[in-house]
Amino acid sequence: MEIKYQQLSMEEALKTYAEWLMEQGIKSPEFFFDNHGEWYMLSYPLRTLMLCGKLYGKKEYIDLK
Repeated sequence: MEIKYQQLSMEEALKTYAEWLMEQGIKSPEFFFDNHGEWYMLSYPLRTLMLCGKLYGKKEYIDLK
C-alpha cells in the first residue's frame, strides 16, 4: 500500500489507516486474547475499523471473518 507523504485531511487519514489495518490481515487473532493483556493491543485498531465501517458504510471493516 502506498501512503501519501503530504498533509491528509482527517477523513483521508482515517480511511488510509483503516485500509492499512485491513492489509495487515492478522491470521490468528485468538493468539492475542490467550496471552496476558494482549487483547488491549487490538482494541484500538478494532475500534478504528468499526468506526470507519460505520462512518463510511464499509461492511468489510466491521465483519472481520
